[in-house]
Amino acid sequence: MPYKFTTGSVTSHLDLFNRLDEFISGTLGWSVVHSGYEFTDRPWRIYHSSGESGGEDIYVGVLCTWRNSLIAWLQFNGYTGVNTSSSSFVDQPGSVCCSPSSSCCIYGALPSHRSIDDGSTIHYWFFGDKDCIIVVTKFHYGYYGISYLGLPIRFWDSTVDQNPIVLAGSADMAGYSSYSCSYCCDCYKRYHFRPIPYRCGNLSAGAKGYIMCPDGSGWCGSYIHANWCCRCIYSKGECHLWIIGSDMRLVTETYGTCSTRSSGLVLMPIYVVVNKQTRGILKHIYYTKPGSLPSETVTYVAGDPYIIFNKDQAGADATVAIRYYE
Repeated sequence: MPYKFTTGSVTSHLDLFNRLDEFISGTLGWSVVHSGYEFTDRPWRIYHSSGESGGEDIYVGVLCTWRNSLIAWLQFNGYTGVNTSSSSFVDQPGSVCCSPSSSCCIYGALPSHRSIDDGSTIHYWFFGDKDCIIVVTKFHYGYYGISYLGLPIRFWDSTVDQNPIVLAGSADMAGYSSYSCSYCCDCYKRYHFRPIPYRCGNLSAGAKGYIMCPDGSGWCGSYIHANWCCRCIYSKGECHLWIIGSDMRLVTETYGTCSTRSSGLVLMPIYVVVNKQTRGILKHIYYTKPGSLPSETVTYVAGDPYIIFNKDQAGADATVAIRYYE
């Protein structure tokens, strides 16, 4: 199916969840195969897609949860199937987190996308197709959270890499148990507003991310964080490293041979590397050098439109471009 895009704004966390549900199940045409509530009032959905090829088996879940009006999240999960007799978001086949209705599990282990529910405006951009879903939000400070769910462009044959689902959140859940600051303080921003591929350089401010193992037996990963102090991982040129756990890296190279250039804008693919083996490239999202382009600018590279998100939680360039259709 064609790549899809929508944007808008809401004033509640639940409305954000509902708009995302409409986009995934309606616009993208993924099937809702199960739904329910955690802790009696936190709604969730599990979606299935056969992918762009028609031969994939992609299961991802989205949970709407919160601590209070200023601390809320969309939580993401991945599965190898679905058990409709279970009323739990986490007690499902192949779940990243298999402990039924465990608050520790949900608020600690799962990839997350930071949100709020204080009545202020949440701007959103959703992108995707039958393979993947990209979630972008902005509120309060003008900083962006960006999360990725679904398949990359796989490099390995599907008989070898059966289901390389990537779940990459943009928020850390550490604030759930230890949060003690007012919502406008720096740590609020530091912990919860890191977009792909930028990440804070210590584990306590990282985000959660996973990729399914090649044989479908489990998940690789845990924290995502950038090598903030030393961004050059090769001897020449500038490059950036997005780490999931100790055995997965998403790597971009500013001057890589696969980069696309147009009018000073450079698009750099984000490679999925596990145990020194490259399993694919994230779809539709690129690390870039937008220069003086304002955030949310739509610009063209090789005749195709891209939207720029260039502000991280500290106000520095996050330099992300996502494929955009008018």
